[in-house]
Amino acid sequence: QQARQIVSPDILADGRVTFRLNAPKADEVILTGEFLDGPRNFAKDADGVWSVTVGPVAPEVYHYNFTIDGVRIESAAQDRLDREHDYERARDTASVARVL
Repeated sequence: QQARQIVSPDILADGRVTFRLNAPKADEVILTGEFLDGPRNFAKDADGVWSVTVGPVAPEVYHYNFTIDGVRIESAAQDRLDREHDYERARDTASVARVL
């Protein structure tokens, strides 16, 4: 069985953004970011994929973090962009965040 492809962040046509994170053993996942007025709790599906939809968010470059069971981490999308210098994707998706 092939692993489910998780799209995150997922920028919706109306400017809202859905964040997803595969963490089946986690008890709590929280999103914080400079585009939010406070933390947002993720909801966990039956497959252990957590998600939360926020916004609409104005197009801009933002920083955001996930907190998993009390441990704050940088998002994988941010790490990937910094590591790979994927500026083409950044330009296309940074219409909302880094890389949001």
